[in-house]
This record gives sequence, structure tokens and C-alpha cells, in this order.
Amino acid sequence: SAQPGIAARAALDAAAAAAARASETRTTPAAELEAQEDRSKLVPRALGLRKVAMISKSTRLERLGASVLNVNDSLASRLRDAHDRHAAALEAMAEILEREGVSLTPIAVQNVRPESLAGADLVIVAGGDGTFLSTAAHLPENTPVLGVNTDPERSTGALTALPYEEEDPDAITNALERLRRGNYELIPRRRIAVSIKPVGGSEYFLPRLALNDVFVSERSSGRVYACEATGDGGPVRVRRSSGVLFCTGTGSTARMKNQMRLDTRAVRHVLQEAQDRGAVGGLEGSSRGGLSEAECVSVAESWSRRWELKPDAPQMVYSILEPMVPDCTPRNTSGLARWMVIRSLGHNTVLTLDGFYEHPLRYGDELTVAIGDIEHAVHSVHFPAHDIYLPRRRRDKVHQ
Repeated sequence: SAQPGIAARAALDAAAAAAARASETRTTPAAELEAQEDRSKLVPRALGLRKVAMISKSTRLERLGASVLNVNDSLASRLRDAHDRHAAALEAMAEILEREGVSLTPIAVQNVRPESLAGADLVIVAGGDGTFLSTAAHLPENTPVLGVNTDPERSTGALTALPYEEEDPDAITNALERLRRGNYELIPRRRIAVSIKPVGGSEYFLPRLALNDVFVSERSSGRVYACEATGDGGPVRVRRSSGVLFCTGTGSTARMKNQMRLDTRAVRHVLQEAQDRGAVGGLEGSSRGGLSEAECVSVAESWSRRWELKPDAPQMVYSILEPMVPDCTPRNTSGLARWMVIRSLGHNTVLTLDGFYEHPLRYGDELTVAIGDIEHAVHSVHFPAHDIYLPRRRRDKVHQ
């Protein structure tokens, strides 16, 4: 059977150390795990904010180029408007930072490198969650990062949760003041590490970690992907599917939550089948009583919430997408794992990290996917119990 690669050894060593500490202190492994999570909590410090790097997204207009624009086209108008909003937000934030005495280094996201962020007291990501994910791969360890949504009218960011609005620039000023006082939280967001052992070659690490997700599939989305897999939870029988998705705690509330979402009609069908077969309960209106339509919706949502993890969780969620039965055992198409080994049997397979970074895989390549150490977590800035995260149009409604 497949053995865990170098990417998994850190997770295994951490688990062994936790078990050893539990034995020495006569506590249960679960209690030791809770203590380990307590030790992973970060204590925020007052930031001097002498040097700040601000990473800006590449707008769709910049990527497509001005040649695609048509003066009379409504889509072109939307592209120009979104570009102008972002540019205006960047200019305004730069003025605020300069007024606050901050030495600012503006960097376009496509030009970010670890050396360009070295020595920064704070990294500000100005754009959307995609820009945050792309930047995270280059962050120096222990550098706090603050995500700012430069177009909250059109998008909602989970990682770029602090909105910039032209009519409310004080939100940025207040955020800077809280950072200077140490009045904020640091959320450690674990990442996924991947190592690859090619056929007849030596094992190596991929040069970046995944903050959100890792996806293994055929490059052509219409082709079936074949592989063999095993994990720390035991063998996972998977042969053919549309691919295998792994998510961190951060990704579990985003991509994985959508992947696990149940259709309410499926819930109703299962309950109806249970009722027809004499099971207790069922749908509303049956002689035994049952669930209403609203409760069916709640049941469907509870399934996707079941897979949500904290950002610093020492596990990852995996899901086999569109498994082909009987090649895949239905009850093993999703679960939790610290690490998993996959032997790729695909034709033209690609490994994708966070939707940006791609790495080709050959037939027989063996990859280990493992949750990373807390020491390599991204330190995400969060302001608790504060309404600066609500766009102004929603704050006005809340306070009316």
C-alpha cells in the first residue's frame, strides 16, 4: 500500500507528539488536541506600521485589454466602472496611508514575490479573495495580512472582508488605529502542502502551499479521472471520478461548502422513501407527522455545515467529485484527513492549487496531500465585534 510522503510527515510527527504528551500528562488525545489548538492561538501585537506593502488585484479590464471595449456595449461599461472603482480605492487608500505616516510599497499581484514583502509590518491585499489567495503563496512567515474589498457593491469577500467605500474612508483610518493599538485578532489559517514522487524519481515538494484548496483532475474537464487513494483514516476506494478535492478550514466554508450542498428535492425524496418503507417520521402531512418544506431546507443546509472546519483546524476535508459507482464506494466519497496519498492513473492530469497554480502529473505519479503545520499558517487580520465589515448601505439599515 502507498506510504505517506514528506508532505505528510510533519502532520504525522505532530500527531505522534500529541499522543506522547497525552501519555505523559495522562490526558486523552482529544484533550491534548484541544491544548494544542490553544497553543496555536496568536496574540496580536501593536503594529508600528512603518512599512506597509499593498497588493492590488489585476482588474478584468487590465487582463483583457482596452481593445476589447466597445463604447456602446453594456458589458464594456461594467468593466470600465469596476476598473475605475478599484483604481479610485487604491488612490484613496494610498493617500490615507501617506497621511498616517506609513511608508507604502504598492505591488501589482502578478509581481508579488517573497522578497518584495520582506520587512513589511503589514501586507494589505486590495481587491478580492482571489487576490488574497494569490498573495498568500508569497507571504513571509508571521507577517499579518489584511484583506480589503475594493468593490463591495459588486462582490462579497470572505478573506477580503473589510470593505473600502468612497463615502466612508474613516473605516480604513479606524482599522489602522486599531492595528497600532493591538486591538484586533490574528486568525491562523493553515495551508495544505503537497509532495510528488514521480515514477522512478525522487520525491519533492511543490514550491507553494494552498490556502484554500487542492484539486486533482484531468486537464480536460470532460474526461474521467482515475486514481488510487489511501489516507490516515484508512483506505479510500476511488478509481474513477471527475476529480478529488481537498480543502483547508478556510476552504471548507467556501468551495467545499458549495460542493457538499444538497438539493432540497433530494432531501424530500429520501424522506418520502423512508416514509413509504415504514420508517418513523417523514414529510409533513403524513400520518406520523414529519418535516415541513422549511425544515427540509434546514436539513439540506446542515449537511454542508457538517464539513465546516475552523481556519486553524489540523485536518482537511476531502471530497470525490461525481464518483462512478461501483468504482467508488459511495460511503467513502468524503471525509476528514490529516494526509492522503494518491497514485495518479490519469492520461493528462493536472494538480491545481487555489485555482491559480497548476502542476502536471504523469501516469503513476504518487502525490501526498497533507495539512501543514501551524507555524506555516497565514496570519489573517480580523476585527471582532465591529461593524466595519458591513458595507455602509447595510450598516445604515442595521442602525436605523
